[in-house]
Parts: sequence; structure tokens; C-alpha cells
Amino acid sequence: MPIRKQGLWIELLRKPTEEEKYKKTLTKRIRLFVYGFSGFCCSIAGLKMWNKELTASEVKEDYSGASVPFKYKGANQTDIVSGWDFTSGWTTTGGASVTDADTIAWSPTGNVQKDYSLQKGKSYRLRIVAGTIGGNTLMYAGSGTGEQLIGTLSASSTNIFEFTITNDIPDGELVFYSNVSGTTNITSVTLTTIGAVAEYDGSGIASDKWFDKSGNDLHGTVSGASVENAPAGDDDGLIYEEGTFTPAWGGVTSASYNNQEGRYTKVGNLVTFSLYLRASAFTASASAILPSGVLSTLVINPREPYP
Repeated sequence: MPIRKQGLWIELLRKPTEEEKYKKTLTKRIRLFVYGFSGFCCSIAGLKMWNKELTASEVKEDYSGASVPFKYKGANQTDIVSGWDFTSGWTTTGGASVTDADTIAWSPTGNVQKDYSLQKGKSYRLRIVAGTIGGNTLMYAGSGTGEQLIGTLSASSTNIFEFTITNDIPDGELVFYSNVSGTTNITSVTLTTIGAVAEYDGSGIASDKWFDKSGNDLHGTVSGASVENAPAGDDDGLIYEEGTFTPAWGGVTSASYNNQEGRYTKVGNLVTFSLYLRASAFTASASAILPSGVLSTLVINPREPYP
């Protein structure tokens, strides 16, 4: 699926088949290259890869620089219900029962459920291949007051539901429910979190790699191109960090403080910091009094003292 934008060609090397999409057997590769130039210089503000199709409004928000919404953060291709088996860890209520590993029944109503830590505010894709459907089989997130309907299963078909949990669900359970007597046979179940599975921006690019900030560690490599003003170091360590620290006066034997506040931002090997020090009393032990303190693993150590 090639996309052309102002001289930049982005190509997904091959579109996955439906089977590959859910078995995750397709090698994940993407390449960016330019055409029509003997030389080319450009800046890339960012690149995100998603495991869902975005709506027009979501594309507009992303293009306008909006951050990845909470519901799409932490997405990956891990199957949350991998190895599902109704005889292993699933519980029943009411007239529901488990017949075997892939068959459940109702007489006449009840739940078959298991806690998969579903979370309010997150988005999911649920895929269920169903055989026979007894009665009216519904899927819910959560069991009890606040539960959220996901959808209704259809017999002899592949049922795919994409949903965001908006209710205050009482627990993280995935629930099969029916209010009519019958037996339901399930061939397969997969459940994944959907959203941004890879996220790259300018703070994460180095001379030989581009770091993924999504948490999935899908780091890319840089080859055949030179990177200008790369903020990231050449090692695999942390390339972006921000936080607070507690500064103090150095060159004193004792001090009483009204304020000790410090903040820092680290991008690659560049650290920018600000501090606010206000002492009500101190005893100097040197001719020069310097601010001191620890920034993560970095020590503030000014080269030139200030009298």
C-alpha cells in the first residue's frame, strides 16, 4: 500500500492476508525512500503505526499534532485471551454451564465469564469465530451493574467487534451471556488492544536507529541516510527523560531552606534544567557557593563558580 506525499514515498512492503493479520505471521517491515532526486533533504516531525483504521476526525486530530488519545495508548498485537479454554479459569452464573473446551450452554439464562483485566477508557478488537449459536448469545465487558454490551454473535461466521469501554464496568471480565436456552460452540477467540502500536518523533532519532516511544520497543534502523541534529545518543539508553530533583547549596556546612525546587528535561546527551533555591540561613565553608544536586544520574557541576 504505497502513499506518495510531496516527493516522499512510504510503502508497506506487503498487505497482510486476513489469516496473517490475526496470526501475526507477517514480517513487520516498512520503508521510506525518495524518488526523482539525486539528493534530498527533509525533516520528519513524526511517524505512527496503528493496528486499526482511523476515522476522518482522528486523522485530522493526529495531523494537527494532537497526542495519542488514552484509549489508543499501550496498544499491541498481543492476544489477551491466548490459549482460551472454557474449562480453564472460566466461571458460570445462573443457568449457564461449560460443556467442554469450546462449548457452553444455557438453561435458560446466565453468564460464562473470565477476568482479562478489561479497562475503562481503552479500545479493543474482539474476534470470535462461531459455529452453532444457541438462543441469543451476547458479549459483554464486565459482569454486573455498569456492564457494557459489546455485540451479538452470529452463527457460522466470523464476528469482529471494535469497541471502547466507556462504562464504569464493575470488573475486567469478558462475558458470554444468553437469555434463551441453547448451546453455543466457539471455534476461536482473539482479543487485542488497538491503537498506536509504534510511535516515532524527532526526539528519538539517532545516527543509526529510530526509537519507538509506544513502549513496544519496535525500534527502527537508519541506513543510507545522514541524520542532522540527532538528539538521541548512539547507545540504546534512555533518549528522553523529564522530571524533578532537589537542589542544594554546595560549599556550605549547613543551610535552612524556604524553597528547594528543580526540574529538568533530557534529550539525548543534552540536559536543560531550572531551579529555585531560597535559603533562610546558611554557613559557608568556601569562598564560592555553588548550586549542587542530582539530576537523575546526572550531577550538576558548573564549570565556572559564581562568587
